[in-house]
Amino acid sequence: PDFHLTLDTAQRYQKVKGFGGSVTDSAAINILSLSKDAQNHLIRSYFSEEAAPDFPVRLYTYADADSDFELKHFNLTEEDTRMKV
Repeated sequence: PDFHLTLDTAQRYQKVKGFGGSVTDSAAINILSLSKDAQNHLIRSYFSEEAAPDFPVRLYTYADADSDFELKHFNLTEEDTRMKV
């Protein structure tokens, strides 16, 4: 069957709060080696609304300007340039 998608950019349905991570096989093996309480705490810490999914040393974003859909204000953080790149 054909699939058609129509986007109405004037209509806003939801806000993106952030982008999460993934659980790899090796991460799942390590998580399953924890106690049930520790597993629950880790999953809540990773995926809850208050969580920072990559466990950074501080909370930050890459583009702090509202409605910057073209990402003109995109900027790597000090952590990225100093420790990762």
